Amino acid sequence: MNFTGRRNKILILVLPAIYLLIAGVYLIHWIPFYAGNPDPVYAYLFNGMNLATGKIEVGHTDHPGTPVQCFAAIVIFIRHLFHHNIPLYQDVILHPESYLRTICTAISLLFVFTSWYTGYYLFERTGNIILALLFQLTPLLGSNVMYAQNPQPESFLIIAGMLFIAYIYYQSVYKKVHALPAPGWKQIALYALFTGFLVACKFTCAPLMLLVLFLVPSFRLCAGYILLSVFFFFLFITPAYLSWSIMFHWVYSLATHTGIYGQGSTGVIDPVEFRAHLKDIFKEDFYFTAIFILLVAALIVAFIKRKQMGRENRVYVRLLSGTFLSCTVLTLLVAKHYSFHYILPIKLCFPLILAGSYEVLAPVVNIQQKRRNIAFFYCFIGILLLGAVKDTYPHFSLSISHAVPDTLKKYPGEPLIISADYQAAFIEPSLDFGTRYSASSHFKYWEFLQKVYPQSYLYKQNEGTIAHWAGVAFIPELFAKFNKVIVYFYHNRPVERDTILNNLCTWNHTIKLADSRVIYANPETKEYIYELSDTYNISKILLADSEETDFDFEKLTADKTDFIATDGTHLLKVTNPLVTAEHHSGSTSILLNEQNQYTAAYHIKSAPGSIVKVSIWRKSDDRCSNIVLSSSSDGDFYNSGQEVTDSGANGWKQIKYECMVPAYLKDSTVAFYLFYYGHGSAYFDDLSIKVYPMKLNNSIFVKKD
Repeated sequence: MNFTGRRNKILILVLPAIYLLIAGVYLIHWIPFYAGNPDPVYAYLFNGMNLATGKIEVGHTDHPGTPVQCFAAIVIFIRHLFHHNIPLYQDVILHPESYLRTICTAISLLFVFTSWYTGYYLFERTGNIILALLFQLTPLLGSNVMYAQNPQPESFLIIAGMLFIAYIYYQSVYKKVHALPAPGWKQIALYALFTGFLVACKFTCAPLMLLVLFLVPSFRLCAGYILLSVFFFFLFITPAYLSWSIMFHWVYSLATHTGIYGQGSTGVIDPVEFRAHLKDIFKEDFYFTAIFILLVAALIVAFIKRKQMGRENRVYVRLLSGTFLSCTVLTLLVAKHYSFHYILPIKLCFPLILAGSYEVLAPVVNIQQKRRNIAFFYCFIGILLLGAVKDTYPHFSLSISHAVPDTLKKYPGEPLIISADYQAAFIEPSLDFGTRYSASSHFKYWEFLQKVYPQSYLYKQNEGTIAHWAGVAFIPELFAKFNKVIVYFYHNRPVERDTILNNLCTWNHTIKLADSRVIYANPETKEYIYELSDTYNISKILLADSEETDFDFEKLTADKTDFIATDGTHLLKVTNPLVTAEHHSGSTSILLNEQNQYTAAYHIKSAPGSIVKVSIWRKSDDRCSNIVLSSSSDGDFYNSGQEVTDSGANGWKQIKYECMVPAYLKDSTVAFYLFYYGHGSAYFDDLSIKVYPMKLNNSIFVKKD
């Protein structure tokens, strides 16, 4: 091998080495995702955990993103082999950031290897070092390389996209120009494999199929490519087979509604919003706009000079035409549901645009001097690298203060209410976020989280409620157990913060429960901590007044149509046969399965403002059952859930759910029933219903206007 060949092989290692260095800096200076941006990595972590435990079910299919989940599952499974002393899901929940760091390390290594192999593949086949380096630049051209190792679809789009576009260029462009054999079924199958993988990572990659169709040499191969792409797509989304209907309903909503995530009004596009988004796309990033303009200019020149090109060079016209069509279609789709990171598939095509544009424009503007071109290209790489270094700085500007946990050390054992949109100084919101995307496994995870973080509560700002993992909590219940409650705010506006504090310190806008004082304030990070003190001692008085009704499912009326309450004062309709195979107490219980999904319908007398609390003992392997509290007269009132509160012998667990009766419920009746939505069976026994009126007779406690 001569000196030039050795130098070029070393040059192919330069960019991968730089990517490795950036990844190393990222991993060494690790900033927890929960303190930075847990969306969507915690969703992929929990779904990867689902798959790693052998449960072929995912609860996050919007992208669809299943290849990311499968990769995470493999890494989680391998890592847990070295920590197998506790169940896998418990190990992940206890050490989520450690598992995420391992996943990021694995993605980084795959990323670095792919960037090296892309350059090696093209250089070995073309002998053109500039071409090899150009396609290695995809991560720098495509996105912030600092985040290319995160477990999210964009990372896998860059990794697979780098190989895909390099393979397309060599097989369908370079070979055509140099009169080498055209792509056959083997190459078409690989095109389809890449396409199916990319679209399974993110639906926005679908327009790339248009590019491939422009380069495939025959109609028969085009048809085969489309069919194989669809086949591989469904193969890669197999782990989400239980959610296919939900997935495609989501895509349908995107297509038939305006606004982000299809949450706007019915319609294909909002013209005003659409035009504004188009402007935003081309104002967002200089490289994107400049290269898109270059594509248009090169395409115009290519059509003008088409007849002057040799037959083999006309492939550049097809390359630029297919790239322009796929990029334009995706740009229009993104303008409908705008977020700039959705145009990443367009950025994957940048090396194709630059290579094709150079071949078209070089003879026209006389830029064929080799040394000048090489110097210009290395300057271009340098500019991109400077941009990549510049983009690394925001990663290290953590907006969460490390002083917050230190402040709370002064309040051991006090309940903590966290008011934040997942990103916070505490990991609990991120764990809750990941759990909510874990399909039917979330109740199992919540049950464990409740044991690990028993005093952590999340304030749901859009609902005005306090969540406690699987269940809900009401502030009087906390004050009845504790004299003080700590509230953490992150990125709440002062007006929002004051409103939330007023809601927490005042029950139902009328009864003053507590006073608040700030114990930590950091305007720079927008973090505040308040101490709420139960100075009025009213919560215990509110909760002392209650009415309870219990059914043990043992006592029946003479005609066996109703259960009799244990105190003999209430009746509950028998809608399901009693069984003796399982029972928590006595000798019978109620069985629910796929054929009998509902039971124990009962109307609870409860005035608006009351708290209704229902608990029942259940034995079930799949946990797929809910306590439902709703209204038969108002469809807007529907609450369901389950929170495990106790465990008994032989697999029996007590579940609970509670809600506050809203003021608009005029008939003062809450409908209760049990609902089973699994594929196995569930036994129920020993039902308890409590109603707390939550009123004080003493008028001095009532807030006056």
